[in-house]
Amino acid sequence: MTDQPARVTPGEISDLLDQARQLISGGASLEEQIAYHERKALLLSRCAADLDTAEAHLVAAEAWHYVRTLAARRDAPTSGKVTP
Repeated sequence: MTDQPARVTPGEISDLLDQARQLISGGASLEEQIAYHERKALLLSRCAADLDTAEAHLVAAEAWHYVRTLAARRDAPTSGKVTP
């Protein structure tokens, strides 16, 4: 099928792991965290499209949900209150 995303390459996985190492070692900003998790969710979505299993699609959906959670935190108005 031509409308299928390209398979994830080892180089893309390596780049994602490098980005993860940088996040862990450097106290990443929220924007950097969002960028990493978006990239990870995109790769997982491409894997899910290739594997086409319920489990793979669920993992990709959960990754996108986490991206939305981080984005909501970024976009929430700051009230000065700290909530757990």
